[in-house]
Amino acid sequence: MGWKTEARGGAAGAVLIENRQAESPDNPRYARVKVEAESGTFVMTNEGFRGMGIHGGATYDFSVLADPVSGKVEGRELDPYIQDALDLIECANGDATTKWGPQYIERYKEFAEALTGQDSLYAGAVLDTVGRQVIVKVVNAASVSREFQLDLPGKTGTTAARLTALTAGDPMTYNSVVEENIRPRTKSLGEVNNKQSLTLAPASVNVITVDLR
Repeated sequence: MGWKTEARGGAAGAVLIENRQAESPDNPRYARVKVEAESGTFVMTNEGFRGMGIHGGATYDFSVLADPVSGKVEGRELDPYIQDALDLIECANGDATTKWGPQYIERYKEFAEALTGQDSLYAGAVLDTVGRQVIVKVVNAASVSREFQLDLPGKTGTTAARLTALTAGDPMTYNSVVEENIRPRTKSLGEVNNKQSLTLAPASVNVITVDLR
């Protein structure tokens, strides 16, 4: 979560995230990047909150708004980075016939069909074959609690599981600079087998992580 930077090949730089609502209402939050070397590559990445929600079969427009304070940025110089973003989208959604799809299929094998709003629940799951974990993400969009049945076909024995939930009594709750009203909270689910019943809080985002043997 948040921005990460990496300097390669002798490059150096810094990133400052600014919020200028009054000065730039159309683009209030932006990154001010200072590159302090003429060679090498200075990289900044943001993986989102536990990844980014990208749906297979959908069309996405990727754009970059760059305003050089000093120096010069040519559009063609951004092409490799735009292609990197397109490759990541293909990696997340491409099938075995694409260039990058097989790498995602190997790393995160599809484990369960996503729920599509049944009882105001939206969910998806992946199997992390390297970290040996099943990761299930469930959103309860209802204003009341919902029961959720976690089924892990093929899982044997009991292993540790955790639930990380982001929720608040009022769905309009937000954080400010001086007050933290909502934040993710993680609790242990103890040892679970291949079935587990959970009660999901109203208007909540939930991440269930189950260890595998």
